[in-house]
Amino acid sequence: MDKKKLDYYYDLLNSTILCHQNILTGLIPSCTTSSHAWVRDNTYACLSIWGLSLAYRKLPDVDEDRSRGYELEKCAVKLMRAILVCYLKQADKLENLKKFQDPAHSLHAKFDANTCKTVVGDDQWGHLQIDAVSVYLLTLAQMTASGLRIIWTSEEVAFVQNLVFYIEHAYRIPDYGIWERGDKTNHGLPELNTSSVGMAKAALEALSDLDLFGADGSPLSTIHVFPDETQQCNTVVESVLPRESNSKETDAALLSILTYPGFAVADEQLISQTRNTIVQKLLGRYGCRRFLRDGYRTAREDSSRLYYEPWELRLFEGIECEWPMFLAWLVLDATFREELDDADRYMSMLQDVLVRESAMPCDGPSAWEKPMCRRVSEVTNLSTTNTVVLMPETYAVPADRIDAELAKPHSQNRVTMGTLPHIWGQSLYILSSIIYEGLLLPGEIDPLGRRLLTEPKPDLSVQVVLVAEDEAMKSTLFDLQIDVQTFDEIYLEAGIHIYPAKVLGQLYKQLGVCEKLSLSGRTNKEVGILSTSQFYRLGNQTVAFIPQFFDYQAFYLHLDVNFVLDCFRTCVAYLKRAWNRPGRPLLIVPVYHWFFRSADLKNPPSVLLSTVKKLATGYINGTRVILGTLKAFEETSSIRQLDFVCTADDLSNSGESSLAAARRRRLTPTTTRFEGSDRMFLEESTATPLGNVSPTLTSASSAGVNFEQDSFQRLSMRRKSMALAHAVNMDLGHAERDFMSAELGQYVSGGDPSFEQSSHLLRQREESVDLTCSASKLALKRMLNPENNSREQNPSRSGSGSETQGQPSPSRTRPFPSPVEANLLHNVSGSRTPSYNPSRRTSDAGGSGLPSSDWLNTLTPEQLVSRLTHTDNLAEQVELLGRLCQLQGLDWDTGIDPTQPANVRTLLKEVYERTSQATSWFLLRYTAGLLGKRAGSLARSLTDILVLQKQITIGLPPEPRELVIDAPLPPDQIAELIQKACGEDILMNVVTQEILIYLSMVARTKPQQLANILRLRIGLIIQMMGAELARTMCLSAEDSLYVLFSMSPFDMKRLLLNLLSGEEIRMVKTARNVRRKSTLISTKDALKSYPTTNRRMSTNPRALSGCMPSLSGTLLNEEAREVRGTEMRNLWSRRRKIDGSLNRVPPGFYERVYTVLSRVQSLIIGGRVLCNSLTREMTTEEHKFALAVEHVSTMVATPEYRQLLIEATHVLGTLMMHDVTKRVNLDCAIKMEEIVEIANVLFLLDQVKYDANAMLCCAKPLKEQNITDVSTALSVRKPGPLICHGPHNICQHFYDTPPAGRFGTMSYMVRGVSYLLQSFGPLRENGMLSVDCSVQ
Repeated sequence: MDKKKLDYYYDLLNSTILCHQNILTGLIPSCTTSSHAWVRDNTYACLSIWGLSLAYRKLPDVDEDRSRGYELEKCAVKLMRAILVCYLKQADKLENLKKFQDPAHSLHAKFDANTCKTVVGDDQWGHLQIDAVSVYLLTLAQMTASGLRIIWTSEEVAFVQNLVFYIEHAYRIPDYGIWERGDKTNHGLPELNTSSVGMAKAALEALSDLDLFGADGSPLSTIHVFPDETQQCNTVVESVLPRESNSKETDAALLSILTYPGFAVADEQLISQTRNTIVQKLLGRYGCRRFLRDGYRTAREDSSRLYYEPWELRLFEGIECEWPMFLAWLVLDATFREELDDADRYMSMLQDVLVRESAMPCDGPSAWEKPMCRRVSEVTNLSTTNTVVLMPETYAVPADRIDAELAKPHSQNRVTMGTLPHIWGQSLYILSSIIYEGLLLPGEIDPLGRRLLTEPKPDLSVQVVLVAEDEAMKSTLFDLQIDVQTFDEIYLEAGIHIYPAKVLGQLYKQLGVCEKLSLSGRTNKEVGILSTSQFYRLGNQTVAFIPQFFDYQAFYLHLDVNFVLDCFRTCVAYLKRAWNRPGRPLLIVPVYHWFFRSADLKNPPSVLLSTVKKLATGYINGTRVILGTLKAFEETSSIRQLDFVCTADDLSNSGESSLAAARRRRLTPTTTRFEGSDRMFLEESTATPLGNVSPTLTSASSAGVNFEQDSFQRLSMRRKSMALAHAVNMDLGHAERDFMSAELGQYVSGGDPSFEQSSHLLRQREESVDLTCSASKLALKRMLNPENNSREQNPSRSGSGSETQGQPSPSRTRPFPSPVEANLLHNVSGSRTPSYNPSRRTSDAGGSGLPSSDWLNTLTPEQLVSRLTHTDNLAEQVELLGRLCQLQGLDWDTGIDPTQPANVRTLLKEVYERTSQATSWFLLRYTAGLLGKRAGSLARSLTDILVLQKQITIGLPPEPRELVIDAPLPPDQIAELIQKACGEDILMNVVTQEILIYLSMVARTKPQQLANILRLRIGLIIQMMGAELARTMCLSAEDSLYVLFSMSPFDMKRLLLNLLSGEEIRMVKTARNVRRKSTLISTKDALKSYPTTNRRMSTNPRALSGCMPSLSGTLLNEEAREVRGTEMRNLWSRRRKIDGSLNRVPPGFYERVYTVLSRVQSLIIGGRVLCNSLTREMTTEEHKFALAVEHVSTMVATPEYRQLLIEATHVLGTLMMHDVTKRVNLDCAIKMEEIVEIANVLFLLDQVKYDANAMLCCAKPLKEQNITDVSTALSVRKPGPLICHGPHNICQHFYDTPPAGRFGTMSYMVRGVSYLLQSFGPLRENGMLSVDCSVQ
C-alpha cells in the first residue's frame, strides 16, 4: 500500500471535511457561512471518514497510523451518534408519523450543527425525505457489521427499531426525495421517488436480524424487519426503473441505489438499462444533470422565488447544471463492477472538473488521455505540491453562452456554482479515489456483502404441509388416500404450535416499545406470506403460522374454497420469485370442515382434490414443491428468534382470544343448511315462525318463502344500487335490445296471431329471466369457462299451473310473486309444504298482492325490532337490521336480549356468521358492507397495482364523484375514500374492495394483462361486468347486477380475467351455438304445450324453465342463426366497449400524442383540449404527460366512442412520427371527432358501393340520394338518433368493424386523416398533400 497516497487523502479529508466538524455535537455544517447540517451530507461524510479509517487499519506497524485510524473511527462514530441524538429529540414526530403518515410529523432533514436543534419549522421545508433516514440506517448497519459500536443502550435499540417502522412503508409514502423538492416544479408536491424507495429497501435488508450490540449483544438488541415490506419496496423499484417519479423520467440520483451504498436492484439487466439511460440523457462534460429541465442555479432561473411555473420548464432544457459528484458515483460503480476502463474514463473526467487551490492550471482533457492499461495516479504529485482538490457543487452555463450551448450541446465552458467544497460531493470523491487507487477493497467498505445482490440464486423448492382440522377431517382425508396430521398430533410429535397469521401481527405490536421515549410498537397489523413462511422460536417453544388468506373470519372472500386455493397457488409462485432468506419457505395448508360445505364430509370439493394431486406430483403453478410434515421440515426451513415476548403463555392467550367461540344467537335461525357455492339464492326452511306473527310477515309456503328470500335480496340491491343499475342500463343501450327483439319478433310472428304470445314470451325472457334460470346458469358457467362449451344441458319439463285471466304484465322483474306464480312455483319445484296462501299477505300495491318497494320506510324502529324477532327469513333479517342501522346506528340497543345488550352491530355479526355458513354471497356482501368490514390486504392490494405505474379510480364516473388514487394510502384512508365514492351503495362498496384485490392478484401474477392501461376505473369495470353479464345471459340491468353480486369470489375473479384477456370474443362464437342447438320441436308446438289458460307470465325462473322449454332449447334453427348472427356482429363493438371501460390504449400511444402536440396548437378529444403547452411543461417519456392525456380521454363518456378517438389519435401520431422532415406542422387545433366522422362517412360510402350491412340503416339514405363523395355526405348528415342507434352519430356497424384489414377502422382512420390534412395543407403546386397518406 502506498502510504503517501493514504496520507494525502487523510490531509485532504482533514482540510475539507473534518476541520468543519463541531467539537461538541459532532455535526458538520454544509458550509462555513451557515450552521445548517444536513443529515444526508453528514452521512456521506461519515462514509468517507469510515472508509479512510478502514484503510489505516491495514497499517498497524506505525503508531501514528494506528492513532489516525482510531481517531477516524471515533470521528465517524461521533458523527453517527450526533445524527442519532438529533433524531432522538424528535421521538414524538417519529411516533406520530408512524401512526398517521402525515408529512407534518416528518423527522427533520437538517439541524443546527452547534445545538442539534431544528433550524426551520415543520411546514417551512420538505422534511419528509425517506432516503435520508434510509441511508443513515444503511450506514449504521454497515458500520456495526464492521465492528464499530454506535448504539449503546436498549432505548436506542428500540428507537432504531421504530426508525425501521418509519421507512418500511416507503413504497406507499410520497416524499420530497433526495433533492428536497418533490415535483420538479418545486411547488411542494411530494412524489413517490424510486431513489427513496430503493434506499429504504437497502436499509431494511441490511438491518434485518442485525445485532446492534455486535458480539456483545443478545436477541433483545436485534432488529426485526418484515420481509414482506422489503419485497414491496423491491417491487416498486423494479416496476418504475429507469423512471424516478411522475415528473422525472430519470434521475442521476438513481446511481445511489444502483451502486454503492444502496445496491438495491438485483436484476442485472435492469441495472444496465437504468445506468445507460442516465449516461445517455444526463451525462455531460462536467458531470450529470440531476434530471431533465432542472432549473436549479441556471442563468434563466428566477432566484427571487423557490418554485417554477410549468410553462418555463422548457427554458431550462439543454442548459441544466451539471453535478461533478455523479462522476465520482460512476467511478464507484465501475470499480465495484471491476470495469477498469470505465473507471479510468470517469476518473479522468472527474479530475478535469475538480478545483485546485494551488495556482497550477488544469491542462484539459489531453493531460488525462486514457492509456491502454490502468494509469498511474497523480496523487503523489499533488501531495508533494500541497495541492488541495475541491469538489464544486455544480457547473452552470453563463448567460452569454446559452444560445451557443443550445445550438451545439456540450460545446461551451461552464463556471462553478454553489458551495465549494460541496461536502456531499467531496466525501464521494475521497471515497471513490481510495477505492480506485486500491487503498481500500470494495468488500471492506461493504461488510454486509450488498454488492453480491445480483449473484444468481439456486432453484427454490417450496415446502407444503397439509393439516387436518380434527380427527374427523383426518379420517375423511385418509379415505381419500391423503395422509395428514391434525394440529394436536403435530404438537405431540414435534412440539410445534400452529397459530393464525393475525397472532403474529399481535406479537409484533410489542416490538420496539419504549416507555421512556413514549414509543409504541408496530402499528401495522398486516402479515404477508413471506413472514408466515418460516418458523419462529419463542424461548424454548417453536411456533408456525397459517397464511393470512386461510383466515375465513377476516373477510368473506376467504369463505370461498376455490378462491382460497387459488390464492395458495398464487403464493407458491410468488415465494419462488421473492424468497431471499436462508432455508426454504414453508406453507401450512389447513383443511377445514367448511371446505366441504356439508355435514357428512362425503363430498370433498374437486378443487381440493386436484390441488393435492398436483402437490403430490412435486410441481404446482410452475414451482417445485415438497409435501411433508412440519417435523421433517424444521431443519430445512428458516427460523427466527422472537425474544421480545416474555413467555409462551402470551402467544397462547393471543391465539385463544383470536379463536373465541361464536356468540349465542338471539335471532330466529333458519333450519336449512345451504350447500353448494353455485346456489344463486337461499332456500329457507319450511318451519312456521314462532310466536304471534302478523299475516304481513309470514308465508307458510316453502315456495313463497324461497322466492321471498330472493326478493328481499333484490330489494336490497334495488334500494342501494340504483346509480349502478342506471349506469349498466345506459351501457346496455335499449336500442340494441330493441333492434334484436324487432328482428326476432318479425321473424317469429310473421303476421300470424297465433304467435302473439310467443313474441311476448321472448321479450319476457330477454328482460326478466331470473338469476336461478337454468339457461342463465348455463350461460354464466360458459361465460366463466369459455373453454368448456361443449356440453348441453337439457331443461326439465314440469306440470302446468292454474288458470287466470288478464293481459300479460309489463316485462319488469317484480320483488314478490303473485299468488298464481307462487302456485306455479309450488307445482314446478315439488314443494313439501302447503301451497301459497294469498290471504296471509296484505295488499300494498293496489290489490296486486305485492308490497310496496318502500315498505321499510313506513316502519318505526320498534316495529322493525318486532318484525325482526318474528321472522326466520335470513334476508329479511339483514334488511331489517340494515334499516335499523340507517335509522339508529350500529350501537343502538334493540332490547331483544334482556340479559345483555343486543345492539345492531352485535346482531349483524350474528347474522353475518349464519350467512357465512349458508355461503350466500349476496347476503355476505351486503352484511359485510353494513358492518363496515374491510379486507385486511386492501392497502397492499392497492400498492400492488400502483407500483405498475397505474392509477386507480373508485366510484362511477364522472368526476368529482369518481375519485382518483395515484399514490399508496394507509388502509383507513382507502376505506374512507371508497365510502365517499360509493355513498350509500353498500354492495358497490364491498365489490370495489373485491375488484381491487382481484386486480392486485393479476398485477402480481399476470401483469401483461394490464399492459397499456394507465388508469383502472373500478366503478366502470363493475359496470362493464354487469353489462357483459346482461348481454351474455339476456338479462335486464337489475338482474345482471343481481347475478354479479351473487357470484362467488372465485367466479367473479374469473369473469374479470376473461374480460381483461378478451376471452369473451372466443366465448361468444361458441356459447350461442352450444346453447341453442336445433331440436325437432318447433316454436309453435312448444307454445301448444304451454297452458294457454295461464296468460299471466311468471317471472319465477323455475316456472319459466319448466313450463316453457322452447325458451331454453327449442327455438327454430333459423331463429338461432339470427341470434348468433346478431351477437357475432357485435363482437368488435363489445371489444371496444370493454377496452374503453378499461382505458386501454395502443402501445406507444402517449409518445405519439406528444409528437402531435409538438406540431399543432392543440388536440380536441371529446370536447376537451390538450394544448401544446404541455410539451413545454413535460418531456416525452414523463409520466405526468401520460396522466394528463389520460385525464382528457377519460372524459369521453361512451367507452366504444372513446376507443375510436384513441384509434384516430394513434393514426395521426404515427403519421407525424414517420414525418422526420416535419412537413406536417399545423398552426391550428385538430378535432379528433372530425377524423372519426370522416372515417365513418368513408365507411358508409364503401357500404353503399358493396351493398353491405350498413345498407339497412345509415348507408341507405346515401344510396337513395346517390351521394358518392365525402364532402356531400358530410353535409347531408344531420345530428340525431340513428336507425341502428349508434352513439355520437356513428353507425353501429362501424363500431363493430375490426381495426385491421382493407375495410378495417384503422384504414378508414388513415383516409380520414389524409382528407382532413388536405384541408389544412401544406399543399404542393398541384394541390395534393405533400405527405404521402395513400392506403395500400
